[in-house]
Amino acid sequence: MTRLATPKDWSCMLIDYDHSRNLHTLEGAAAALSRPFRRTPKSVLDVGCGTGIWLRAAAELGVREISADGIIAEADELEIARDLISQVDLTSSFSLGRRFDVALSGRGCRSLGAG
Repeated sequence: MTRLATPKDWSCMLIDYDHSRNLHTLEGAAAALSRPFRRTPKSVLDVGCGTGIWLRAAAELGVREISADGIIAEADELEIARDLISQVDLTSSFSLGRRFDVALSGRGCRSLGAG
């Protein structure tokens, strides 16, 4: 399992990341994902992945990506292959039947249910 960075590690991970400019860009996602881990995670779950831009950045860093979203975007809007997205009801508890090294949820967390 990948070891997460601790506050002691944070000083060496400072990056220029402006949430309002970089949230939905490949470069911004790559910058944010490239620093927090000592080694590349093998698997990432992005709950509420939208177009999959963060998963595309993770894939370019060498991660096998799997995602879950309540609504799958149109094919021409996706940054990753549609078959890498598991459509689930994000307002209820769900299981994809496996564990992941890293779980992400940006704006998708607004869709998560209380359960």
